[in-house]
Amino acid sequence: MTRDCQVLVDSNRIFTPLETGAGRNVALYNADPEKVMVSGFAWEESLRQIAGKACIMHQRSGNGNVVAFAEDINYRAFQDGTNLFFLNAVFFGPGH
Repeated sequence: MTRDCQVLVDSNRIFTPLETGAGRNVALYNADPEKVMVSGFAWEESLRQIAGKACIMHQRSGNGNVVAFAEDINYRAFQDGTNLFFLNAVFFGPGH
């Protein structure tokens, strides 16, 4: 199940979602550009570019796993709960 991602965006990294079979899109930004931003300021073009893109992805690589985060999920411990994404990647990633 893919979930909408609500994280602090502090970079210019925009990841295209993985194709089916290539990996798993764990969290995506909302597909509606008007619902991408919860608070703050962003240019309309930026909101259109990020809408529907991947925030967190998981992909097998050889005998290991790659978990990609578009943003620093633990940025200054600003948001409660997002650190669980990171901890799940570290501790449960190898279990896939």
